[in-house]
Amino acid sequence: MTNSSAEEPLIRVNWQRIMRIIKKITKRIIRIIEIVLIIFFKLLTRLTLITLWLYLRFRGIIRGVLRAFRNFSKRNIRGGWILLLSCLFLLAIGGILVAWARDRGGFADEIRQLKFIQQEINNSYQKKVLENEKQSQENKELQNKIKDLEKKLHSRQETAKKMAQRTKAEKYLPAEIKNIIMKYASIYKVDSALCKCIVFRESRGNPKAVGDYGAAIGACQYHLRTFLSHRRQMNLPAIDLREDPEESIQAMAWAISKGYGSAWTSHANCI
Repeated sequence: MTNSSAEEPLIRVNWQRIMRIIKKITKRIIRIIEIVLIIFFKLLTRLTLITLWLYLRFRGIIRGVLRAFRNFSKRNIRGGWILLLSCLFLLAIGGILVAWARDRGGFADEIRQLKFIQQEINNSYQKKVLENEKQSQENKELQNKIKDLEKKLHSRQETAKKMAQRTKAEKYLPAEIKNIIMKYASIYKVDSALCKCIVFRESRGNPKAVGDYGAAIGACQYHLRTFLSHRRQMNLPAIDLREDPEESIQAMAWAISKGYGSAWTSHANCI
């Protein structure tokens, strides 16, 4: 596998899809601005029409009020302008209220459109959130599958190594050593292939092998203390017979049957 494929990202960003979503949201925002402007101009038009209607309906009264303001303003200019602005403000408020009273719900369609667009934006956002959550969940599941596959691959590699060790033991161990192993594996009901693998890894089946700086001796590479302890538990004389393949392999087969196989470092590589 090349470095470029190994560095490839697990998740690829779909820029075309993101641009389509941005364009869609932009169109909806523009539509909202259009609707707001339409409502504003409708309000302004209604206010202007109502102001004209009030002026034409109450023209005499309004002219009289304006003359009174003009006469008042000659004596008190600041007070006159304040009264004028107050009247105009009240007139504008009155016009808005009259328009609202005459046509309640006149902007119902625009409001409904605004609510519909807002709902669409919310739905789009929720959909995007759900898609992201789903994609995140899929990524987690994919990572878990990759980890499981890596574990299975490692397990198969370890099994292949152990099987290779057993195959080598069967092929290269001396026939005499293999016969002794078969004999005591049958007596103590243990796996003969396991025993052969341990003996092969420990000494290559050499009864005179010496390891661990002289501490381990024989075909099974027994330490003296361990060998004598096993013989006592087997009710045999505590005599150092580690160089005797018969005695050494018998003790090893007994130890494996009693669950003491971990005494050999090669045991883990053969099971």
